[in-house]
Amino acid sequence: MLQEISQIGQDNSKRMSILRALKSVLLEEPNVAVFYSSLFQFRTGDTSFPTHLVAAISYLVENGWTILLPSFTFSFCSGKAFDKYKSPSETGILADLIFNNLIQAKRTNHPIYSFVVVGPQSDEVLSLQPKTTFGDGSPFEWVEKVDASIVLVGCGWES
Repeated sequence: MLQEISQIGQDNSKRMSILRALKSVLLEEPNVAVFYSSLFQFRTGDTSFPTHLVAAISYLVENGWTILLPSFTFSFCSGKAFDKYKSPSETGILADLIFNNLIQAKRTNHPIYSFVVVGPQSDEVLSLQPKTTFGDGSPFEWVEKVDASIVLVGCGWES
């Protein structure tokens, strides 16, 4: 495992630590994972932490994982325009970091409950045609059907 982890780029010790932590809560075989996060909880003074986290997630994707990150925009309910390419996530910065730094990352169309998606099953998620926010055809139904893992990064279940 150390050899495979060490291939994720520069400054390996930090990235290896993050990747080990992520892999410790994921299934052994690649599948789908939804990452809820609060990077605010990692106020370490190390400004490179987000870069290392993005690199670790990129490594997971390259090794078969499909990752969904909530990029919800609740301000749409108050009349603010939604642009899936430009509207920032209102549920933390990790979705924006992935969207802006991994070329293969895409965002779903829903103006309130959008997700940034990256990985081999992205097209499947992006092609969903939900009838309701949480029901038939929604990303929420899809992650349940594929038995996705839920990963909490710096946050608890209240998120």
